[in-house]
Amino acid sequence: AVVSTQSTGDSLEIRTFKELLFDHRGNIVRLCEHIYEIVIRAENRPDVLAAIANSSESSSEVLFNKIVECCRKHIENIGHSDDFADERADVLQNLLDYVCNAKDAENISKEQLASAFSNIMGNENGMELNFEEISILCIIFEPSKKLKNTLKNVNKDIKPKDFVKRTVMHLETTRELKPPNPCVMILHHIYSNMLDED
Repeated sequence: AVVSTQSTGDSLEIRTFKELLFDHRGNIVRLCEHIYEIVIRAENRPDVLAAIANSSESSSEVLFNKIVECCRKHIENIGHSDDFADERADVLQNLLDYVCNAKDAENISKEQLASAFSNIMGNENGMELNFEEISILCIIFEPSKKLKNTLKNVNKDIKPKDFVKRTVMHLETTRELKPPNPCVMILHHIYSNMLDED
C-alpha cells in the first residue's frame, strides 16, 4: 500500500521533512523514518527531491551529507567515537543514488546475487548482513517486480514473500548493532512495507 501525501512542494510533510533534514539534532532514527516516508514511499517524491536539491549539489548528495552529519551528531550525543569511515558510507550512497537517480550499483554479478540470496535464505535466525548483501538489497526493491524478476533469474526456487520475510529479520538484527547504519534503517522500512503488499 502506498501512502499518498500532498503533491505540492510546500506541503506540511515536505516542510516537516526539510526542517528535520537541516535541524535533526542527531535523531538518526527519526531522520531515516522521514526519508523513507517522504522520499521513498510518498507519491510526490520527485517534488520533494527537487525541493531538497540546490544549485551546487544533487538531491542524493544533500541527503547523504545530512545523514552522515546526523550520524556524527548521534554518536556525539551518546558519547561514542565513530567517523563513519567504513563501507556504511558506500552502501548509503548506493541506496541514495538508486532512489534519487535510478542508478544501479555497478559490477554486481549473478554469482554475487546467488551467494547473497543463499546466505539470506540459509540463515533461519537473524544475522548481521555484510556490506555486499546490503548493497544488493538497495537495488532490487523497485520497481515492484524487480525483486521477483531478479529472484526468478538467479534462483527460481526462492519465493519472494519468503525472501522478504527473511530479509526483514536479518535487517532487524543488523539495525540494532552499533554504530548506527542509516542505510539498514531505511532498508528495514522498505522491506517491512513490502510484506504488506499483495
